Amino acid sequence: MPPTHRPSALATLLCGLAGLALLLTGCAPDTSSATEIPPVVDSHVVQAGNATDISRLSGRVKAAEHTTLSFEIAGKLERVAVDVGDPFNAGEPLATLDDERYRLVAQQRRAEAREAEASLIEKRQDYQRQSSLAEKGYVSDTQLDTARAGLDTAESRHASAVAALELAERDLAQTTLTAPFDGSVSARQAEPSERVAANQAILEVISDREGFEVETSVPETLIDALSTGSNHKVSFPALGGITAPATLTQLGTQPRSSHNYPVILALAEPPKGIRA
Repeated sequence: MPPTHRPSALATLLCGLAGLALLLTGCAPDTSSATEIPPVVDSHVVQAGNATDISRLSGRVKAAEHTTLSFEIAGKLERVAVDVGDPFNAGEPLATLDDERYRLVAQQRRAEAREAEASLIEKRQDYQRQSSLAEKGYVSDTQLDTARAGLDTAESRHASAVAALELAERDLAQTTLTAPFDGSVSARQAEPSERVAANQAILEVISDREGFEVETSVPETLIDALSTGSNHKVSFPALGGITAPATLTQLGTQPRSSHNYPVILALAEPPKGIRA
């Protein structure tokens, strides 16, 4: 009788597991239509590369060309022909000094110049005469040298008298303060009958020919983001909030206060009604 083979324990275990798997497969519900769980990823907010930060700064409008007018000489202010806000044209007289003293000085210098000219003519004729006689041997070299020295002195005195006359006439002309350009008066700092010193401010004026500009201050956190020639917009609350394009023309390198730098914006097309 052949020997009987008994299945090993391992084979029996594997068969049992296989049967259990078939059983579970047959009894498990269909999960093919179940919602899949998405994988977890990092999230980021993406900003457009051309996004621009907007910073609003306050400033003041001023004339692009402005100056303070004064007399180069001292005297008593006789007349101021314009007041604040008055327009004027280039070359128009704006203020005058009492010119009596300067007229008298000019008259004195004219007389001195005429006297010096007469002396020069006399010394020149004397030298020519002495030179002619020296050629004929009638006068010595010493006499000729003396005539030459007298002529040189007369020429120097005449030149000095002419220069003094020109200065006197210039001072006389300086008694009238004229407009350097077309514009208007922004401030008046002296009144008639007042004695004023040389270079003392009389009028502050602004020009019409260079338009307007805006002056503001930029904090140091923004200064590196600006460059000369860059374009910006300026809003005018006093004119109903209208805006105008402006170009950055000056960028300060030294702060006015602890952290603010001066900036100048030129207005290419100033809106109607704008004032400094």
